[in-house]
Amino acid sequence: MPSSQNAPKPQDSPMWQEEEIHLSDYLQVLTRRKGLFLASFAIVFLLVALYTFMATPIFEASGTLHVRDEKGKVDLLGDLGLGQGSPIESEIEILRSRTNVEEVVRRLHLDWHIDKRSEDLSLRLLEFRSTAAEPVYRIELTEDAGYVVKDADGTRVGQGRAGELLRGDGIELLLTELVGEPGDSFRLTLRSFNRTVAGLREAIRANELGKKTNIIKLTYTHADPVTARDVVNTLAQVFLE
Repeated sequence: MPSSQNAPKPQDSPMWQEEEIHLSDYLQVLTRRKGLFLASFAIVFLLVALYTFMATPIFEASGTLHVRDEKGKVDLLGDLGLGQGSPIESEIEILRSRTNVEEVVRRLHLDWHIDKRSEDLSLRLLEFRSTAAEPVYRIELTEDAGYVVKDADGTRVGQGRAGELLRGDGIELLLTELVGEPGDSFRLTLRSFNRTVAGLREAIRANELGKKTNIIKLTYTHADPVTARDVVNTLAQVFLE
């Protein structure tokens, strides 16, 4: 007769109980920790607000181009090595080609950069050339629409007047519509042309707007809305030409 000594006793059996969790339990937790919750919410809100007010706004300009499927373009695309894909893909590559983007940079002078400008100073830059190894200049207004030019080391390299071409030590500069007070200044930099072109090509987006529509949507984003608009319009004009 089998022994019953090894049989599990009722008190040795595992006991599982389901604990019901109610909404009131969560509310009690939040109530006990409301200080931490409110502090965390306030910190997140402040960080989002600071980012919103301090972040540089970015503007996007876009345009559309309708490309006609002309048989006369076949030879041209073949000569450029772009005849293997669809016509619209080839046109997009032509649109974003380095030759076209270089022309946009030249027409808009995107390698010229003005910053650190006095608040009430306005001007128009028509000519800017430099042979300096570090083409960074500080232009400071003087009396009677005049100005002095200093290089990155603070050495004076030229002195000119608005509306007159300045030929200084390694720099040519033509400023017009120069309005400000004596002592107002701005920084003028000549960026690398090749790097400017490469950066612009990277930033330009072009894709077909809908499948087999032969419509190209061209977009470009920039912190300056006027620059964003001008890049799209100028590239479209260069492409059409």
